[in-house]
Amino acid sequence: CDVSQRDQVFAAVDQTVKAFGSVHILVNNAQGFGTESDPQPSTVFVAMEDTNEDEWEYTFRTGATASLWFMKAVFPHMKAQHYGKIINFASSSGQMGFPGNTCYNATKEAIRALTRTAANEWGQYGITVNVINPALETRAFDAWKTARPEFVEALKEKIPMRRLGDPDKDAGPIAVFLASPGSDYMTGGTFMLEGGMHTLP
Repeated sequence: CDVSQRDQVFAAVDQTVKAFGSVHILVNNAQGFGTESDPQPSTVFVAMEDTNEDEWEYTFRTGATASLWFMKAVFPHMKAQHYGKIINFASSSGQMGFPGNTCYNATKEAIRALTRTAANEWGQYGITVNVINPALETRAFDAWKTARPEFVEALKEKIPMRRLGDPDKDAGPIAVFLASPGSDYMTGGTFMLEGGMHTLP
């Protein structure tokens, strides 16, 4: 599924329902970078005044807009069964307004706003909606590390645990918890999975 294409997003949910009878859990963690004609493996640092509007559009379409599409697509099924778990991925880069990251920051904060809105509107239907803000050593982060190794090492020094998280060992358990009945009374929250890098109220 190419999350930049609305038809493919809705088709993915339709196929899931046909195969499994319904949909209980949605995880929005895909994110495109660069532009549609020139995609990049990670964010490219650009001053805000030099923001490429094609990059802005593509970053939003594959981030906040794709998350909205998926949420809209699963909503009727979750509402009908009075149960659903939606887990969105954002970033403290947006919370902190990290320099040179305009498009990414904006779409990630938009995802957090979508999450809070859905949590308020859909809680009555037994649907929980939460956000994970990670600092993980993913493939996108590997591209950053190759391009800016000194930045990545400096970032690790800012993390109290002095390391980036492991997608499986560190992110997996919190995602499973938010997808499980154990989190049924938790919604609208942002979970900071960053080794203590930001301890925001």
